[in-house]
Amino acid sequence: MRHRKRGRKLSRTSAHRKSTRQNLAKALIEHERIVTTPAKAKETKSFVEKLITLARKAQAYKGAGSINEKSKYLHYYRLALRKLQDKKSVQKLFGEAHHSDRLAARTAR
Repeated sequence: MRHRKRGRKLSRTSAHRKSTRQNLAKALIEHERIVTTPAKAKETKSFVEKLITLARKAQAYKGAGSINEKSKYLHYYRLALRKLQDKKSVQKLFGEAHHSDRLAARTAR
């Protein structure tokens, strides 16, 4: 039985699944559109949505003055970096440096 077993196996080992999900997420953030199978797309969708949620939460602390609020922004940034492991994609997601177009800002409600 697969009770409480989340995610699709995609006929891959766990390390291969993880790297496939990360690579698809990087491509999606970079190009904002990808072509893949429906199963991989559904698996990647939840992963990317969680990253966008982290960026949206961090947006409130972006230009903060106090050290406590700056640390919250840095915490969300490092969480996204840990999951995605690609600095350029995280910068685009959070709107850092030369990426003035924030994906999180466009998805904010």
